[in-house]
Amino acid sequence: MIKEPEVAMINASSEALSYLSRRPSADIEEVMKHIMKVVDAKGDVKLAAIAAADRAIKIRIKEPGMRDKEIIQEITNNVFHIMADIRIASK
Repeated sequence: MIKEPEVAMINASSEALSYLSRRPSADIEEVMKHIMKVVDAKGDVKLAAIAAADRAIKIRIKEPGMRDKEIIQEITNNVFHIMADIRIASK
């Protein structure tokens, strides 16, 4: 089980992008259902992972030419912002 939110976020983002590569016609809902099943985390760590995967999918849609590595780097650079957004939204 993943206990570090940063690791879970990168893992989930990578898995979301990989899933989209394997199934380019998949919609966001399908990808997110997959992420919720495969992310081995609980509570806030899982929530952070799901938020990061969602952000990765949105970047992919907005910037289809961006490489997976670049999207993962963007998620990595914004880990703390994503976690802050979750805290604000959950209040």
